[in-house]
Amino acid sequence: MATATPEIRPFHIDIPQADLDDLYARLANTRWPSELPGVGWSRGVPVAYLRELAEYWRTSYDWRAHEAMLNQHPQYLTDIAGQTLHFLHVRSPEPAAVPLLMLHGWPGGVVDFLDVIGPLTDPVRHGGAAEDAFHLVIPSLPGFGFSTPLAGPGMNPARMADLLGQLMSRLGYQRYGVQGYDTGAWVGPHLGKQYPKQVIGQHFNALITFPIGEPGEFDDLTEAEQQTWQEMQNFNGAAPAGMARRAAPAKPRRRRQLLPQWRDIHPRGPVGGDRERAVRGAGDHGHGLPCRHAAGAGRTVAGHRSRVTGPGVHDTGEPASPLAGQV
Repeated sequence: MATATPEIRPFHIDIPQADLDDLYARLANTRWPSELPGVGWSRGVPVAYLRELAEYWRTSYDWRAHEAMLNQHPQYLTDIAGQTLHFLHVRSPEPAAVPLLMLHGWPGGVVDFLDVIGPLTDPVRHGGAAEDAFHLVIPSLPGFGFSTPLAGPGMNPARMADLLGQLMSRLGYQRYGVQGYDTGAWVGPHLGKQYPKQVIGQHFNALITFPIGEPGEFDDLTEAEQQTWQEMQNFNGAAPAGMARRAAPAKPRRRRQLLPQWRDIHPRGPVGGDRERAVRGAGDHGHGLPCRHAAGAGRTVAGHRSRVTGPGVHDTGEPASPLAGQV
């Protein structure tokens, strides 16, 4: 199956050196705040640690090496309903391979799945069976990476799903599975609803479910679970207007909390003290893309078994530059 058509054009990552130089200059000119002495990680990321990480990113991180690594995989761009979509399309050598659409989360991108491309497309070469092979389509969700700019507001999970369903049809896939985590686990179910004749199976990890208003669905919740649900209402702005306004800046707060949480998991510091992985993204996305929006689970799709490993909600009202700083 040929991917390149008049509607689908090959894509090669080639970030202008001037953009990288601008990034390095902004990192060098960062105005660092002071901090209280002796607080360590109790109030967020220590300035000294973050300065060291930023300096490593500026002077030692080899973007061109990672760019070349990403360009080893076939990438394409297409426009559907006015929205540019970037995606990897990796065909299996096995003729009976099952098409599989893989959907990333936030913060993340197509790089989250790089480590599983080989085992999923060519399981025989990795010690598996030919019947476990997949043809992979790995898109950057709208608003992420190179699937920018957004065509307009309202790019919700249902709309994303419709665009991805059209993408699979454009590629000639009439029957396929869907894997998604985090944001992908929000988008994926809509594909099953909108394209029930095409989707043969779905697997989601990092899936969050919510009460839907059915009578008695809170009856078995413990006191702690009920308290958690109430706190979530406040956090999401479902409380009175004043509380909603106080809860609104959730994403910046969340970003400040992430590195301390990773530090708790890895006692030597975030991601085990590995600056390379920290620059990539502490979810170990494996890329280090200078981008703003730049997991492991076993799964079964239509009876095909395979192992999936790899890391894993995007503000879809804001186009994401592929060159805005991630750290």
